[in-house]
Amino acid sequence: GLYATEKMITRKEAIQKAEAYRQQFNLDAEGYQSTVWFSSGLGSSHFAHLIRNTAFANADTLAANETGSWHWNIRWFKPLEKEEFTISINSHGILSRISHPIPESQEGSNLSTEDAQKIAEVFLAEHFDRDVTNTARYSLLEDRSQKRENRMDHTFVWERTDIKVADGEFRVQVNIQGDQIGRASTYYKAPEEFLRKLRERGIKSSITSTLSIIAVII
Repeated sequence: GLYATEKMITRKEAIQKAEAYRQQFNLDAEGYQSTVWFSSGLGSSHFAHLIRNTAFANADTLAANETGSWHWNIRWFKPLEKEEFTISINSHGILSRISHPIPESQEGSNLSTEDAQKIAEVFLAEHFDRDVTNTARYSLLEDRSQKRENRMDHTFVWERTDIKVADGEFRVQVNIQGDQIGRASTYYKAPEEFLRKLRERGIKSSITSTLSIIAVII
């Protein structure tokens, strides 16, 4: 698997890389506070679906290559303000997520769906090394537009069609705020039926444990 062969990027290295991306995206951090944390999706219900439907080593590699299964996250923010930005760096030391929410009332462009989709496609090709225009690999699952007070926002979701694990989906999502990137990420989506059954088993297990504890106390 990936973790047995690859040198892990350090916290310091991740911060340096995130700073470089921040400057590249012209995100001004003047007056902002910052925080850093580590996160991993390897304990999620979605990853459990991967494990149950393919060998662990393969699931590990797929998660690392297609979703960035763990990240260093660097967040810049101002207390009580809506606008902030978070840049996540994966185990390869490259950008794996970006989030830059802005106030819903903030002015921006009123792009057509086609123009906004082009911005999303170019961003993914340049910064995520994903050509979602390649119909042999990707299929557009969703394109939504939402009218804000002073702009139009758009959301696009693509599915990786050439890599399938049971009914799970490797997805790429981009949110456009006016003509700016609001969020871009990759993730694995387990089937809803699997997630529902897992939740039910978790609830039943919790009830059983609670009853056992009560019995012991009595």
